Amino acid sequence: MGRIIEDLLTLAKSESGELPLSITNLSLSDLLQEMYLQARKLAADKNIEVHLQHEADKEIWLKGDDLRLRQMFWNLITNALRYTPEHGQVCIKLECDNSNAVVTIRDTGIGIEPEQIPHIFERFYRTDAARNRSSGGTGLGLAIVKWVVEAHHGSIDVTSEVNRGSMFTVTLPML
Repeated sequence: MGRIIEDLLTLAKSESGELPLSITNLSLSDLLQEMYLQARKLAADKNIEVHLQHEADKEIWLKGDDLRLRQMFWNLITNALRYTPEHGQVCIKLECDNSNAVVTIRDTGIGIEPEQIPHIFERFYRTDAARNRSSGGTGLGLAIVKWVVEAHHGSIDVTSEVNRGSMFTVTLPML
């Protein structure tokens, strides 16, 4: 209940402009390395392999709110781990595309039905209410992800295939 209230407050404050971002120059390369190390620990219980691919030939810097970017990537990574069965894989990939950093989080999980994809960033939307309730989802995580991405002048895209996995692609402007 506390997590739901906290997530609702975050969304309400973000929409009303009462949740200012603390923008600094930060290394997206370092942030994702830390997220990867945390994800490996969490994945060990389910025997899920987690990989980090840094495809850029340099360290990637951007202007952003470190706390909110961590929250956004953690939501995506924990969703990937939550919906990937034992012995599956989660891959975090960082690359550059012109003046943008592109982060892809791909899993070998249960996937999302095509008709549900347009709704997954809506508050309280759950692709399978019974499964989400048992796994602790609030239905607010992806709404927060979308807000953080847009607050950083980025975009997010998702592709998915049922029983094959999902891929979330976040594009953010670099310094």
